[in-house]
Amino acid sequence: PRRICIVDQLLFVTSGLHHLNKVHKQTGEIIAKTELEISLSGIDSKGIKYIYVCDLTSFQVIVLRTANFKLKRKFTLKATGNSDTQTRDIRVEATMIYVLFHKSQFPLQSFTHEGVLLRHILTETMVVDAKYFCLDASSNLLISDSSSHQIRVFSPQGDLVQVVGKKGKENPGELFEPQGVAVNYVGCVFVVDR
Repeated sequence: PRRICIVDQLLFVTSGLHHLNKVHKQTGEIIAKTELEISLSGIDSKGIKYIYVCDLTSFQVIVLRTANFKLKRKFTLKATGNSDTQTRDIRVEATMIYVLFHKSQFPLQSFTHEGVLLRHILTETMVVDAKYFCLDASSNLLISDSSSHQIRVFSPQGDLVQVVGKKGKENPGELFEPQGVAVNYVGCVFVVDR
């Protein structure tokens, strides 16, 4: 599995570049599968009715109904990037959508729910190799920066708040090429590294 999204008692899990599975959270049973014509890069939900899926290369976002994978709508992000820029991750909030990009001078950008660029939040000098990100309860952005072996925490305005971790595998607080990052409801941060 490449990406996972929790919606109520369901998990939505990408497998391979084109497959999306609906899995029961308690039993692990696959309830439904679909194959999409895009290369899946990021997935998130807005409430329990819809999931948002990003295409790796086209800046396209597809909104699917969680009940049956039926297409609700799709739109193209009006992003700033170059020809080899790729989407890496997506987070959907009530008022905007955050998208993390790879090979972009602006690795984190925010958009309206129609895909119109609101603002560039981070520049390429603020994170070296951003892999994934999440939001905490205060809407701070936690970004796994693989090359620096750190989790970088930014305010919603893009100001650096905190840097967590240093290179290593042996001691507490050491990270080696952090990948996934998540925060639970009490503020505990979970990191997947190599």
